[in-house]
Amino acid sequence: LCVTPSAVGQSVRLLERWLGAPLFVRDSASRTLVLTAAGLAYLSTVNRALDSIVAATDTIRQTETARETLAVFSRPAFALHWLLPNVVAFQQENISLDVRISTLHGGRHPGLDEDSADLSIRYGRPGDWEDGALEGAPLLFDALTPMMNPALAAQEKLVSPADLGRFPIINAASAVEDWGQWTAAFHLPQLAKHFATGLRVADRSIAIQAAVAGHGVALCDTYLVARLVAAGELFAPFPGLRLERGTAHCLVWAGNRRDEPKIRGFRTWITSRCAASRTNASISA
Repeated sequence: LCVTPSAVGQSVRLLERWLGAPLFVRDSASRTLVLTAAGLAYLSTVNRALDSIVAATDTIRQTETARETLAVFSRPAFALHWLLPNVVAFQQENISLDVRISTLHGGRHPGLDEDSADLSIRYGRPGDWEDGALEGAPLLFDALTPMMNPALAAQEKLVSPADLGRFPIINAASAVEDWGQWTAAFHLPQLAKHFATGLRVADRSIAIQAAVAGHGVALCDTYLVARLVAAGELFAPFPGLRLERGTAHCLVWAGNRRDEPKIRGFRTWITSRCAASRTNASISA
């Protein structure tokens, strides 16, 4: 304990003085200490109190080590821009669960790795993963519109969507079709020539971050980045021009595990939270 014998003796004398009774009989000749009747009674009571503290500590430690794990795999953009900012609330409401978030990229098998994931958040059309063994539910249907840093947007006068060609176009390699589909939907073929000279990044999550950093204009999911828009980090110059293709981030789980409490609980929470996100984003727009 890093305490000298003299310091211990001083502490014992102070305790005896405070209690108003001696705890030890001191034999200076033999340099021994023997507990008095008061000391024996006090020792018994203190031992029980210390045992209670040890038991309470062990109970908490065992509870912590016995926490059940909930492993959720997600596409990077959804994990970074929606799941992580929101999942803290679920963790606080479910302290018995150890929630672990991992990211999966499009090149991985589109199903569910049951050896390591309890649930997976995939991107595509609802029903793509329902093969009998798996079940799924849409969370957020995407609505893609060009977005950029507000300071960058202020550098040019944006009168029509064609003016977006004045800025670097940010392309996500994992979603190379996005810009082509958006320009076709809104009859803007003149923007196509800017795709080849724009900035190419690996996936949508990096494209969003590049737009926030002011490196150009990226197609962003209105619902996914609503928090960044509200914070003034992203600006949508033409919010009415939203490409909606029926694709969505979907929650996927094994059908034979649908009623497990942790899976049912997370499914109920995330579907409700995503519905609120859609409503709030619509109101803001």
